[in-house]
Amino acid sequence: MVAQGVTHWVTQGVTQSLLQLSLVIVGVVHLLPGLGALGADRLEQLYGVGVSDPSLLLLLQHRAVLFAVIGSLCLTATIVVPLRLPALLMALISVLAYLLLSRSLGPVSTELARVATVDLWLLPVLAVGLSAWFASLETATSTNPSTAL
Repeated sequence: MVAQGVTHWVTQGVTQSLLQLSLVIVGVVHLLPGLGALGADRLEQLYGVGVSDPSLLLLLQHRAVLFAVIGSLCLTATIVVPLRLPALLMALISVLAYLLLSRSLGPVSTELARVATVDLWLLPVLAVGLSAWFASLETATSTNPSTAL
């Protein structure tokens, strides 16, 4: 009985660590494009795209802010448990949307192709995070059936 309790405690700790690590990685990666909100020069460094049109600059800076929001949500979710699933899902939608859109457009600049590569690398990180979230849910419901959804 004691060994089973210890195994459960260790498994729960590993699951929570994987979940938090996934959120940190995804959060930091989503915060980096937020630097584009600082102006056209920063956007050009990030994406290799010159922005001379003020309307396009506004849209890209707004996009940068939204990335920072997703990144901040992921980082906040490492300590605010109810935000974990929404943060992971928002990041997953963001990653999948970029990958699908970039694929539909064909060849893009080197910088934008690098974004797609980073997003491809984030997919398994998100899969681990979501798997850990579901595992933690199962653990919570097996130890306390009243917490079942």
